[in-house]
Formats: sequence, structure tokens, C-alpha cells
Amino acid sequence: MATDSEIQPEANGSTSLMFDVQGLKEGIYINKVVAAGRGYSDGEQHYLPVLGNSELVTRTLPITLTEKGEKHFDLTSLFLPTRKANRLHRQNAPR
Repeated sequence: MATDSEIQPEANGSTSLMFDVQGLKEGIYINKVVAAGRGYSDGEQHYLPVLGNSELVTRTLPITLTEKGEKHFDLTSLFLPTRKANRLHRQNAPR
């Protein structure tokens, strides 16, 4: 989906661009803006991720164990207080 439009910024000025993202399917889009004039051009390119209204959010708590023994960790920061269906999954890092 390529869209070209002309803008007329003032000399040594800047301008803002707006575009509609309604109706885009989930995925990664590339937003590329190029300004060209008499004998020059300049541009930027950025990635625009479009996510659905439901996305898995991963919260982590790094735990480093350097000694033998028993340690206690507060895991409440891993859960959203407003969610009733919170689940905790443990994954050990490979050695």
C-alpha cells in the first residue's frame, strides 16, 4: 500500500505527517518518508508493528542464584492486579 502526497514545508522548517492506519491487518509495515527538492533528497524509514487487540504480554523477574540454600522471591510483580486468570509459567535458562 504505497501512498504519495505532496507537502510544502517552509525553508529550514519541519512539518508533521499524519496517515490513517484503520483497517490495516496485523503485521509489520514499513513507513518510509522521503523529501526531495531541487537537487537533493532526504528520508527516514521506520517499522510500524500493527498488533491485534489481544496480545500475550510476558513479564519477567531475573533470578540469580550464586550460593546453595533457600531463597524467597516476591512474584506479585509478575501479575496484573486486575486479571483473575493470571498464570505463572517457569522456564529455566539453558546451561
